[in-house]
Amino acid sequence: MSHASDQHSKMPLSRILILVLACSLFLFSGYQIVSYFRENQTGDQLQQELIDQAVVTQPPQTSPTAPADSTVPTTEPVERPPISVDFSVLQAQNPDIVGWIYCEGTVINYPVLQGADNQQYLRRLYDGTKSTLGSIFLDFRNLADFSDLNSLVYGHNIRSGQMFACLASYREQEYYEEHPVMWLLTPDIAYRIDLLAGLVVPSDSEVYEIYSYPEDLLEGLEYVVSKSTFDAGQIDLEAVERIVTLSTCSYDYNDARYVVIGSLNEVAYPEPSQQP
Repeated sequence: MSHASDQHSKMPLSRILILVLACSLFLFSGYQIVSYFRENQTGDQLQQELIDQAVVTQPPQTSPTAPADSTVPTTEPVERPPISVDFSVLQAQNPDIVGWIYCEGTVINYPVLQGADNQQYLRRLYDGTKSTLGSIFLDFRNLADFSDLNSLVYGHNIRSGQMFACLASYREQEYYEEHPVMWLLTPDIAYRIDLLAGLVVPSDSEVYEIYSYPEDLLEGLEYVVSKSTFDAGQIDLEAVERIVTLSTCSYDYNDARYVVIGSLNEVAYPEPSQQP
């Protein structure tokens, strides 16, 4: 009687293996989740340290006022970016930092790097730390001063909202109206990015052409504006001399991307006295 009971109490080997496998998968999943959050935390800390060292938010610009009885006409202030950036600090950390991109009211407040290829910073932070966050980076084929007709800038679509995740929000007209411009600073020139279009494209789309001729740029602009998920209003496309294409992953279909395209317009560079 006891012998039969012992036989029934023994668990088949196959069930033991299944339980061991299930436990292993559970532990591995837990490890992956913890690693993911640690990576995000590390990335956030490094980014904030860089901002604290090199980026200063500028006070809002106001128009000069004159006394009521004054005959001196008032003038509009020269437009400047809402931030200043100390590139000597940035490039001491990593000479591959070629710019800084900023969008007020969003998480976009990042250095732009350029590697020897498009893999170098795909899974690395600006200090070389391996991370699934990667960095915001300029296509290695582009000129580092953003003087090409089309400068291509990439960033991951992170579920936590970091990096270029908020680009997907430009699918909504309301979001565009709240954030119609971005800012790009380089060591020598500052730009206002007037956003023109946002759309879903395949990874081999022609929007990733750097363009050699202005007429090709115009043709490309006419296409993207016609397909845009938001309406930027009346645009004189023929007056657009250079653009930046901001690209991130999309999940509409396999190898889909969401791109936001804007015109680069030079503005006054922050005064040295405004640097940190």
